[in-house]
Amino acid sequence: MEIEKGYTLIEIILVVAIIALFSGLTLAYYNNFNEDRRLTAEAKQLVDVLNLAYKKANSADLTPNSACTTFAGYDVVFYTGSPSSYKLFFNCGTDQMVSQYNLANGIVISNTTAKSILFKPLSAGTDLTAPATITITNNISGKCKKMQINPAGTIEELSTCP
Repeated sequence: MEIEKGYTLIEIILVVAIIALFSGLTLAYYNNFNEDRRLTAEAKQLVDVLNLAYKKANSADLTPNSACTTFAGYDVVFYTGSPSSYKLFFNCGTDQMVSQYNLANGIVISNTTAKSILFKPLSAGTDLTAPATITITNNISGKCKKMQINPAGTIEELSTCP
């Protein structure tokens, strides 16, 4: 009696189903990981721009307009909604835009207690009377990150939202 070696159709279907299940789960986790990384990158860029405005104001950097006689500092202005963005301005009596930053698709400034923050020159702090909180949200993953700027001009990353 000769025994045939091979797999039955049920065994093959079962193995393919298990592979498909693991592939699907892996892809879902990978997408969530990517969305978290995008949110982290956008939050880091926002903190970097706020720090840049703080440092340029503290050093009284007049690079955009060296003839400025009424230097008031550097403004960061926030535009909420979709698409969200923020701009860095040189303030010499009137604002002169230095650069604009657009948030990635699906990431928005969802809440801010200040529409703009003026970093004053020579360690004079900001125009804030109380700490300002800025929240950016990834609409795809539903997660968010918060930053707080206090009147002295220091920037702190707060906890991640649930």
